[in-house]
Amino acid sequence: MTADLKVCADSKGRGCGLALPRDSFHRLKKSSDGRHSLCKSCRCEIEQARYAEKAPEILATTARYYRANRETILAKQAEHRVANGDEINARRRDRYDEHADEILAAKRAHYAANPEPKRQAFRAWRAQNVERDRERCRRYHAKRRATA
Repeated sequence: MTADLKVCADSKGRGCGLALPRDSFHRLKKSSDGRHSLCKSCRCEIEQARYAEKAPEILATTARYYRANRETILAKQAEHRVANGDEINARRRDRYDEHADEILAAKRAHYAANPEPKRQAFRAWRAQNVERDRERCRRYHAKRRATA
């Protein structure tokens, strides 16, 4: 049983010092036992503190990398969307089904606060789709006459 436990501590004196199951530690190929010396929760705390301290540097590095590799990144994302489109859409549908009320309330609130962009977009659509708009209006009025 003791072979399945590992103490959370590193050479810098960080860690909670608890004996935890091996699956509470991230994998690390270069270590002798194949696991990191700090448990997942301790590593999370340390990484959050590091990010809070160095956020501007990290964000600048990320932005530089993106600018230098933009085409490659976008190509990989497009390839991923093509390969996993059904799964991505299923996750989106599931999320919408779970949070439909919140999503619709947020959309209504946004429209109430910003009605003009929506109106401008509709006006532009009407100008480009005159016949479709006439047909839409005909169907709308026919439906209202039928129910009246």
